[in-house]
Amino acid sequence: MPSERLFGGPSIATIRSKAIRGASPQVRQFTDDQLSGNSPDVLAQYVADQVMGQPVDLDTDGHRIDPQIVPLPEPDDSAAGIPSTPDGPQPAMDVIQLSLHIPYSGTANVFKTRPSHAPSTPVPEATLTDREVIITVTGKPGEGGQEAEGRLLLLERHLQQWAEAVNSDVISLKSEVKARARELVDQRISVLRHRDDMVAALTIPLRQVDPGRALEVPAQRKVVLIKTSSAPAAGGSPEFALTVAVYEQIIQTILGFTHALERRPASARSLIGDEETMRDWLMFLLSANYEAPDGKELFIGGETENGKGKTDILVRYRNKNAFIGECKFWDGPAKFDMAIDQLLSYTVWRDTKAALILFITRRNPTQAIGKAHARLAAHAAHRQTLEPADPSERRDYRFVSPTDNRRTISLALLPVVVPRG
Repeated sequence: MPSERLFGGPSIATIRSKAIRGASPQVRQFTDDQLSGNSPDVLAQYVADQVMGQPVDLDTDGHRIDPQIVPLPEPDDSAAGIPSTPDGPQPAMDVIQLSLHIPYSGTANVFKTRPSHAPSTPVPEATLTDREVIITVTGKPGEGGQEAEGRLLLLERHLQQWAEAVNSDVISLKSEVKARARELVDQRISVLRHRDDMVAALTIPLRQVDPGRALEVPAQRKVVLIKTSSAPAAGGSPEFALTVAVYEQIIQTILGFTHALERRPASARSLIGDEETMRDWLMFLLSANYEAPDGKELFIGGETENGKGKTDILVRYRNKNAFIGECKFWDGPAKFDMAIDQLLSYTVWRDTKAALILFITRRNPTQAIGKAHARLAAHAAHRQTLEPADPSERRDYRFVSPTDNRRTISLALLPVVVPRG
């Protein structure tokens, strides 16, 4: 692929109004169930990600040089009016080219966006793929390896400066898109609640569709949409991960089941025997609700070998892990620390989505949830705590992978307050 001049496309100012307008059709696609079953902030973030994509992150620690000898095209002396001279110095036939391959994550189109405040350094020229930015220099006569490497590193620094400049614009506009999406989501939720309030106040029975004209709606499982990550895997093969939207679907499915347990304590007592029983119920629930997009097997297993042990719930597609869940009963901070370490030990390099389903059967559940949160936040692998919409229902964290400190695991804490015995 030939090199191209980067960061020369439309500016953020040019695409701003279109991007903000793009939030509306995305929000309109949400169903009533999606609006009522998800946090407004999660929905708004999803819209911002869909409209703007992700800023680019250059992995300069993972860059590699590829040296090649490239033949020059045969000169056409007669066309240039140069007489044929067999004697004397001959033109070079080959040159040395050094290509610096820099892996990146994020949305490739960011490299084609013009920043509002351009750096004073030259505009980078590179070859852009969906995984790498490739900078190439041609060796000069008599040039040593360190001098050529220095030129490549200088160009890499210029690329970083331009990427940082446009990332700043993308993040700023993405924040605006999210704010607009949040307004639109709040409006739709408000109308939805108003409708429900109106229906609750009605005394006239609701109109039913004529059975002869009604369409039969078959029960259909949700299709798990699994996509290839933009980040390169270690061996060059693509990795599979649950999209954020589907991760949220699975979390909401689990929350819906646990909410039913909380609302029906008498029925819940007969279901809650131990962690294995709860695992089996959740596996049955997920297996009944999700299928693969192409008819391929979507493996949902329990007590499945992964990492350094057997995880309670494992969702796997095409031999790639997509979701890891662990069921635990609250038995104090010390036992909970072990549960965190246990869950992390089950993850391997490609695992990025996990959940800890915590059953609380004792008194003072608020205190237990607070202690569990404190232990997660104090864990050595903890990197970030996300602001919860409802701390009693769900908390989200970012943990560093135990096998690679450059990879992050999304971990959801899902507390369930139920009686036992």
